[in-house]
Amino acid sequence: MLTVRGWVILGFTASIYVLADASSFRLLYLLFAALLLVFIFSQITVRRAPRGFSLSRKLGKNPCNEKTVVDVELTVTTKRYVSGLVLTIEDDLPEGLVREGRSSSTSSGQVYLRQRYRIRAEGRGIYTVGPARVRVADFFGLWTSSFQIGEGSRLVAYPEHAPVEVFRGRESTEMMGVSTTEQKGASSDFLRIRPYEPGDEVRTIHWRSSAKTGRLMVRELEKEEIRSTIIVLNCEESSNRDLGEVFERGVRIAASIAVSSLRKEMEVKMVLYGEQREIVSSGRGRVQYHRLLSALSAVQPGGDTPLSYILDRLSREGGTGTIHIVTPSMRDRDVKSLSYLIRRGISPAVVLTAGPDRANLPEGLLDIQGRVGYPMDMGKRTVISWMN
Repeated sequence: MLTVRGWVILGFTASIYVLADASSFRLLYLLFAALLLVFIFSQITVRRAPRGFSLSRKLGKNPCNEKTVVDVELTVTTKRYVSGLVLTIEDDLPEGLVREGRSSSTSSGQVYLRQRYRIRAEGRGIYTVGPARVRVADFFGLWTSSFQIGEGSRLVAYPEHAPVEVFRGRESTEMMGVSTTEQKGASSDFLRIRPYEPGDEVRTIHWRSSAKTGRLMVRELEKEEIRSTIIVLNCEESSNRDLGEVFERGVRIAASIAVSSLRKEMEVKMVLYGEQREIVSSGRGRVQYHRLLSALSAVQPGGDTPLSYILDRLSREGGTGTIHIVTPSMRDRDVKSLSYLIRRGISPAVVLTAGPDRANLPEGLLDIQGRVGYPMDMGKRTVISWMN
């Protein structure tokens, strides 16, 4: 495509030809020929530019958390260096990704262009950075061409999360974590000294006691009992209608509970029935951290699966431990499902993300007492709290 400067120079070239034809002045003919050759050379240079380029993209931190700034580096290379080109490049960014600051560019040898810039995810989600759009112009700025190059890169933005107190499901008000039982194990907590038995590890032998008693004695350690929890995020469309902000708050709360539980070395399972049903199976550690937050990054409110159906299904599956329910509202049938869970030995903890004034709670379920954010302990088995 001819640029504005190209049109101006083209008009000037045409006028030179008219003058040369009228005056038969050889110098004007030479000037006309030189300008014409520049036009032809510039066009050929621009036209062949797309054939020899390839692009690579590096994302500084992926996955990242929402609101986090991520460094992006674009590198355009060519198998054969083409002189006389001016290259500019820019990634296509989807809605939700914001470019931060100014970009910087360098070029050398076969690395035709290296550009660095920064982006920030305004919210959680799975984004595609790119593809890139390249603008090629000749050295004189007469011709220009633009085209897409490379493919988009996947960027996962995790929801914000913060350490929170995790419900234990006990009558105490302590945080849920690792509990101990008087069983043989591999913890660092000392339990007792006992006589050596076949199969005991040599490193557990207590040599001082063995010297006193005249027979081998070993140190027995407490066994760590790994506790488990299930996190349920209510994604039902009817419960989240016109409550986009409330749903996002619920996602952040679920992420905070998940991360805090994993830091307590718990096994965490998550149930999400949104536009697509997803159940993240129970697990621990860093791998489970990425599995849980990746699922929360992609979840969207939708579907028609009621909370009571999910709770009844978990009740039929049985098991023990705790269940954290993050929901904007509760109905009578949801409360009945909670009672079934308690009978099965599962201790529920409910977080109402819409606040008591918008949660549509069944009458008599909570005595609000005019205070927002006040946790209610119901029979030492169920904790209901809310967030504004």
